[in-house]
Amino acid sequence: MSPYRYRMDERHDKVIRSTDFDALSCRISAVLRQYLLDPYIQHIVQGLRTNLPRLPGHKFSANRTVKAITLPKLPIINRGTYIRTTAIDTIVESFAKNASGDAFQIISLGAGSDTRSFKILLEYGKKVVYHEFDFGETVLLKAATIKGTPELASLVGCAPSTEDTLPTELHTDNYHLSALDLRTIKNVNFAEAFPYIDLTLPTLILSECVLCYMKPEQVDEVLAAFLKSLRCGAVLIYEPMGTPDDGFSRVMADNLSQRGIKLPTFFRFPDLWTRLAYLELMGLHSVQLSNMAYVFRHWVAGPELVRLNRLELLDEVEEIDLLNEHYVLALAQFGETSWQNELQFQVFSQPNTAV
Repeated sequence: MSPYRYRMDERHDKVIRSTDFDALSCRISAVLRQYLLDPYIQHIVQGLRTNLPRLPGHKFSANRTVKAITLPKLPIINRGTYIRTTAIDTIVESFAKNASGDAFQIISLGAGSDTRSFKILLEYGKKVVYHEFDFGETVLLKAATIKGTPELASLVGCAPSTEDTLPTELHTDNYHLSALDLRTIKNVNFAEAFPYIDLTLPTLILSECVLCYMKPEQVDEVLAAFLKSLRCGAVLIYEPMGTPDDGFSRVMADNLSQRGIKLPTFFRFPDLWTRLAYLELMGLHSVQLSNMAYVFRHWVAGPELVRLNRLELLDEVEEIDLLNEHYVLALAQFGETSWQNELQFQVFSQPNTAV
């Protein structure tokens, strides 16, 4: 690889890592506006204040970065963050309850600053093993934040500590935070590359705006590696989607491109049925898909909808629907899994009936 190409790739990876700060900023705004309840996000912010200046290349920009992520967002962003977060939480809870008291496993790809692991560990304790994977720099920050925060350290099962050097990973009986570049997963010995993953446990794999940053063949390789190695479970994918002949899709792609963000699979699946066929081709079954506009209309109702409508004056109702129509929530099962969730989806395949 030429030095120029290497620098370009490094620059692109840095932009992708920065999208975690974007997502964190959206969650902070939604929490401050009372869309979401998240008692752990304050620790993530404090961890950034403490540890970001310790990372090479961030010493002088850290304060500016932290200040930027705490700025309030527009109502359309807060509403979108709410439905994204609560929809994924709902599915995770459904999967956990379906375990019926047995042990289960969650694998979060590109977990970043997400706090979902802390809530699940608090609720399910020793019944769950929670794995989080991300770029090395992101893992450094999160591991240092957890170890430097007694409440978070207690939840994951490690001793709180502050160290002169940032921890590269963090592993306990029920929580594993590991550095991983998913693009390198091709042809690895899965058991050797992922020694902390239990191949026999029912497993929920989460990809929340992660696979969309990878080339199509790399996405195929990631899914194939997990599906052929794990016994049973489900895959949950949340990401943007578009069609080449749709003006809004082109605007989304152009806006992201101006920030240096490429979405190689953005136009890969022009509709939900195309994505369903792809997931089935990869060996998944009981596939369920919806765009997020449908999810909001069918999953949020009654007192909760009344509460949301009182939080902020919302003028961009049609714009919110249009934006949500360009994000997909896909849930699919693999192996001998018979998880009969009662959630409404737009498009779905027949449940697996194999014995």
